[in-house]
Amino acid sequence: MAKWSKKYGYKVDSDWEESLRLGIFKDLEYHPIKLPYTVSHHYHPDWLLKKDSKIIFVEAKGVFRLAAEAAKYVHFAKTLETEYEELVFIFMKPHAEIFFKAKRKDGTIMTHAQWADKNKFRWYDEDTIHELIGSK
Repeated sequence: MAKWSKKYGYKVDSDWEESLRLGIFKDLEYHPIKLPYTVSHHYHPDWLLKKDSKIIFVEAKGVFRLAAEAAKYVHFAKTLETEYEELVFIFMKPHAEIFFKAKRKDGTIMTHAQWADKNKFRWYDEDTIHELIGSK
């Protein structure tokens, strides 16, 4: 985590880097570029539904226990070919609050359904999932 150097008026990552910056690397640009990288993970959907030439990954969620758990679905969705693939959720309690979310100014906390809507995921509950799978 960068810190502000009061002595030199710029951000540094550590006192040691600052001494290198002022010494042996004084003629080199500090933090010259930003390089992206990815970490490979694997996702195992709960179910796979083939419908209308589309593959639909169905994820059943009681509750999100960790922010990282919710984030993995957002990251996974970015890898999908949206014309042919989709991730949808079936929530046990779609209107249950996500406990790790902060309170909003109005005092409410984001629900699982609101999270799905915000992240552009279709979602269902046990009563409405039949709309997706076509059976009752």
